[in-house]
Amino acid sequence: MVAVQQDAIAIKHKTGRTYRVELSRDTRIVHTNGSGEVTLCPGVRATAYLTESRTLKASEVKVSGDRCR
Repeated sequence: MVAVQQDAIAIKHKTGRTYRVELSRDTRIVHTNGSGEVTLCPGVRATAYLTESRTLKASEVKVSGDRCR
């Protein structure tokens, strides 16, 4: 994940292309290395699961690696 906005995150794909993925109140944020509240911040590794293939709206975002400081 390379950037954070109020309603979207920018995720850089392994090919180098960056995608703006929209978040909603229904988007689940899950931390794979622990429990508790997750903070999204630039540089955190994340996987976004999309609601459908035509839109870039996330149903869930899994965050791995260290939490933001």
